[in-house]
Amino acid sequence: MLWGRITGKSYPFLVQLNVTNRCNFKCTYCYGNYYARSTDEMPLDQIKALIDELQEAGMFRLNLVGGEPLLRRDIGDIIEYTREKGIDYAMTTNGSLVSKRLEVLRNLNILCFSVDGRRENNDRNRGAGTFDKAMTGLEMCKSAGIPVQLSAVLTKQTVHDIDFMVELAEEYSCLVGFATLINQRGTPREKESDLYPSNEEVRKAMLRIAELKKQGKPILFSAKTYEYASCWTDYKQDIFLGETPDFQAIRCFAGKYFCLVDYNGDVYPCPQLVGIWKPGNVTRDGLRAALEKAANHKCKACCVPCSNDFSLFFGLNVGVLLDHLQNYGRN
Repeated sequence: MLWGRITGKSYPFLVQLNVTNRCNFKCTYCYGNYYARSTDEMPLDQIKALIDELQEAGMFRLNLVGGEPLLRRDIGDIIEYTREKGIDYAMTTNGSLVSKRLEVLRNLNILCFSVDGRRENNDRNRGAGTFDKAMTGLEMCKSAGIPVQLSAVLTKQTVHDIDFMVELAEEYSCLVGFATLINQRGTPREKESDLYPSNEEVRKAMLRIAELKKQGKPILFSAKTYEYASCWTDYKQDIFLGETPDFQAIRCFAGKYFCLVDYNGDVYPCPQLVGIWKPGNVTRDGLRAALEKAANHKCKACCVPCSNDFSLFFGLNVGVLLDHLQNYGRN
């Protein structure tokens, strides 16, 4: 990391890899609309070769995502290959298929469950019965000794469920991270008013998360990140693409030190730019060229806690570095 800062060279230290475009849920807020996208996905040998390349380029953490990664029949082979390479790795899931794939999950460093809030509020976001399916998966992982984590998206339905999610994290001895909505401009939302909380509601939620974090609650990402998000003007404009904001923004290291590789090999700096920015592709352009393009995006700022926390981490912010070390200790 220090060498990258000194030389200005890009390294894909943290990578989200969309191993599939398929998903068995239809979450109302999905920026990817995975259920409506192509079902194509990289074959196993191509994914293995990509993992090799990414590791050689500097990757030390890989998050297997989708779509729903457990829909791949060969997901166990991908997990095993990543484990053999000695890479720190995780997976994000909706939890619905954990009961059928429990054995292949035993080798994961951590399994992150997408749960947004109380049963009735979560199910308004993610579909009827999704909360219970996630809880079943969490219970199975707890019994099997598989480390877990929670990820919650703040919508009009779940913005008041902060304390509930923190209590749930305490119950399962894990961390919970909170995310604001990602507005994919390439797919306009017809029912946007049904998804977005008011700006004031989001600000209060961000400040409550920061308060709980300072109290020592098991919350992923730093209090500084959530406090920064609480100052955002309008959460429906989640990024400043090609325009400079009129406030002091966190320096963005998306694309330079962390990135997302889509199901077809497209390399994005972050999920916020999927569908609205033309990426390089590892197959067409080669990994290094695709990474260099991702590092030179024109996004100036965003309100998404995850991306900002990673940027502070790679910006060598001491408080955030210590927070990450503490979180790894929890896991």
